[in-house]
Amino acid sequence: MRLTIFHALMICLAALPAFGGSVVTDAFVEAVAQIESTGGRFTVGDDGRAIGWWQMHEPAWQDTSAFRAGRGLPTWEYDQAQNPKIARLYARDYLTMLENQIRAATKGEPSVEIVYAAYNVGFGRLQSLGFDIAKTRPHTKAACARLRELISNFQNSNEQPPAQLATK
Repeated sequence: MRLTIFHALMICLAALPAFGGSVVTDAFVEAVAQIESTGGRFTVGDDGRAIGWWQMHEPAWQDTSAFRAGRGLPTWEYDQAQNPKIARLYARDYLTMLENQIRAATKGEPSVEIVYAAYNVGFGRLQSLGFDIAKTRPHTKAACARLRELISNFQNSNEQPPAQLATK
């Protein structure tokens, strides 16, 4: 019986961040919206393939829906990517998914810049670049360079944390 409890405990611990924290904060989520669209709800980018404040592509939205469904959280269709409350939930959950993927792939704690770079260029692409921001496109490098300043600007916002966020 003790072995079973021990194994259950080890599985739970493996699901937690190695050093006890997530880089995905409300301020980080808002900074990503600022970088991706300058906060424009109806922004359409990447030749029409990305929409809304967080410029999410439909495949990323679908991945996030599966992530949320697996946790018993509500899901929405991609046409809701321009709804600020729903899109914020999805952006935060997608950033969390990326953070966890990076942590698993690198066996280390990712920085906000690395998580954002994965959001911007895609996890697979960033992984193929060795998780090296210096190897990304100039606009991704520039966005990563200003990310911490934007996060700092949003740190003291009065925004309430969104409800029903997925947990790791």
